[in-house]
Amino acid sequence: MLRKTIITGIILTLFLGIITPIGHGQTKSSILTKLQVEKLARGRLHIKEDYKLQYSDLYTRDIQQKQFWNLSFEKENKSISITMAADTGEIISFNRWDSKDYGGAITLPQEEAKEIAMDFIKSLEKERFKETEEVTVEAPTFIPYHLYNDAQGSDNYYFMFVRKLKGEFFPNNYFVINVSGVNGEVVSYEMKWDEAGYEGNKQLLSEQKARELFEKDDRLELKYVRLNKYNSEDSKNIVLTPVYIYAPKESDKIDAVTGRLLSRDELYNWNYFGPAGGAGGNEGMRMKEMASLDAGVETIPEEGVISKEKAEKAIIDILKGNVDLDDVKLNNTSYTNYYAEAKGKFWVLYWYSKEGSKYINAAVNAEDGKVLEISYSKNEYRPIAKTGDPEDTGGFKKIAKDCTDFVEEKVQKMFPGIREQLQLEIDQNVVKDENRISISSPRYIDKIPFEDNHIRMDIDKNTKEIIHLNYRWYKVEAQKPKSMLNIKDAHKILYDKVGFEKYLVQLKDLDKYKKEGLELPIKELLPVYSIKNFDFIYIDGATGKFLDYSGEEFVEKKKELIQFKDIKGHEYEKDILFMDKMGVLKVKDEFFKPNEVLLRKDALKWVVEIGWTNKAYNVDRYYRESNKDYFKDISKDDPYYKYIEAGVESGIIEKGEYFKPDEKISKIELTKWIINAMKQKELAKYSDIFKSPYVDKEAIEAENVGYVALAKYYNIFCDKNIETEFVPDTNLKRGEFIHCMYEFIKNYKEVSK
Repeated sequence: MLRKTIITGIILTLFLGIITPIGHGQTKSSILTKLQVEKLARGRLHIKEDYKLQYSDLYTRDIQQKQFWNLSFEKENKSISITMAADTGEIISFNRWDSKDYGGAITLPQEEAKEIAMDFIKSLEKERFKETEEVTVEAPTFIPYHLYNDAQGSDNYYFMFVRKLKGEFFPNNYFVINVSGVNGEVVSYEMKWDEAGYEGNKQLLSEQKARELFEKDDRLELKYVRLNKYNSEDSKNIVLTPVYIYAPKESDKIDAVTGRLLSRDELYNWNYFGPAGGAGGNEGMRMKEMASLDAGVETIPEEGVISKEKAEKAIIDILKGNVDLDDVKLNNTSYTNYYAEAKGKFWVLYWYSKEGSKYINAAVNAEDGKVLEISYSKNEYRPIAKTGDPEDTGGFKKIAKDCTDFVEEKVQKMFPGIREQLQLEIDQNVVKDENRISISSPRYIDKIPFEDNHIRMDIDKNTKEIIHLNYRWYKVEAQKPKSMLNIKDAHKILYDKVGFEKYLVQLKDLDKYKKEGLELPIKELLPVYSIKNFDFIYIDGATGKFLDYSGEEFVEKKKELIQFKDIKGHEYEKDILFMDKMGVLKVKDEFFKPNEVLLRKDALKWVVEIGWTNKAYNVDRYYRESNKDYFKDISKDDPYYKYIEAGVESGIIEKGEYFKPDEKISKIELTKWIINAMKQKELAKYSDIFKSPYVDKEAIEAENVGYVALAKYYNIFCDKNIETEFVPDTNLKRGEFIHCMYEFIKNYKEVSK
């Protein structure tokens, strides 16, 4: 027995010796461990030990065979977050937060910030950086970056360097970096890079040939839309306008070698951070709830409109016998003056079933009782029922015809009178569902679709039950121009305006995707032609003019940062540029005119803007507009009016008869405005506690001594440590004032401690 026990023990020892290494994780890992990436991150980004690792997360994107470590370090009121490739340790993204990066005066010129940005990237990816070029306004519009649009009003400088191979941009590979203009620290960094190449040894199509290929397919669709220009807030009639809308074909990219249109599924693109991408029922309860109508007890909010109960009944009368209303109960209602952005009187109603599997949203015109909208949905577990071989085209056609006939009957029964304005078709995006089929149509007016009015039904193929219903239909007035722009001319107008551009894309390895379900890239990049991005929304169907969202004629915005042409070499050049970068100046002209005398309107504007950007003091920009005419000489249409209003409402200036916007402002009045903006008006009034700190004491009125003393203390005019005159009636020049305000902002926190 003892011998048997010893042998058993030896066997167990040997067995455990074999399996223990696996249990303790001694198998070699295919990725870096948490300790390894933390050490690597600290070393490459110079993160000191006083930053403690607070959070770590390993994220895998298996379909694309990528793994990432996310790390978060914290120290007092500071934090750093990093994403790293788990296999190579590459820094994918870096973000730091420190209050010292924001809120102060800009002290760093753009060129110095760019040097800091480039040095940072080179410290991480020296060789890859050599393949990039900084984004400029000439770069492909496809590059999704807002460098020049957001240049003003930010404490930071943004730079983007995009990969360029054989003279062609590859917009999906880039470095984006953000440098604080306050202290020169790198605030954020992101790299996106693929192992890809481009030989550039094939003959490419010309841009003209690319345009000809685009012109072979219609990419514009004529539709009716509701434009704000023709629909005032108080309008009860909805006016429609025919417009052309751009509708891309597939990826909207053409192979620059063969001219073939690429499908969306062919393109490889990925995000480092996100994931891969019985009818009828029991009507008893409803009928019981409608009994109140028979008793004459109704909810009527005002004369001339139908009751809530009648609006409810109008909806139920359409739905009963057509959809499953079992256990559906009215949850809440709203009586409102607006629907579909038109003024009127409307009931909006919401039903839900007890278990939450069914809901109804509906709207009714409270004046004439017409049903304007119904959205019904039944969401419940529905076992997949095979309807035959999916390759059986004939079988599917029969099912599709049966369902279409069913929808035709339901439309005629539930919504009589609209069939003539429909072109019911199967929605191909829902055909793949083995249980249901979707049939829909927008409303057609003179053969032009108006998509905000529509009907859609999702039908169970096997039971012919309505699973989803979406109906929206209201009274409209369609504009009918005497002549319409034909689609060929519309395309010419579009392409003449927008033009084309060429760049590189990466294709997906479709064989790998089909066989293994992996989304992996093909290494060789492909040159493509695409239409340039554009900012207008519509092309007027009658005139061919480009329109914005509201229907006004589109005005092209300048994307490049305006550099004043008259400040180069000026003694206050940097101060003007920094204040412009901080978003204070709001000057759209090419000339700043630094040597011209400061006018009252610009002085108040800049005093308010400093407060609105909260650089040294705060001026509340969310005050309630009073709709008052504060001064006789400045109207509400004047671009300076908002500053006048803010000045009065915030106590910077007092309401009076005339503001005199185009007159010069004296130094003493300017001083008062700034001190008032700092909320120190009451303190300044105690003139007895202050002594005039300037040489020309006799020139300063007693009631203004407090203002002048505070101006000296806060160094508003850059003279704190200088024995000098104040000269209250003098007039500052524009450049001089901006210089003083910049220095004031830069030193304010130190002075106010």
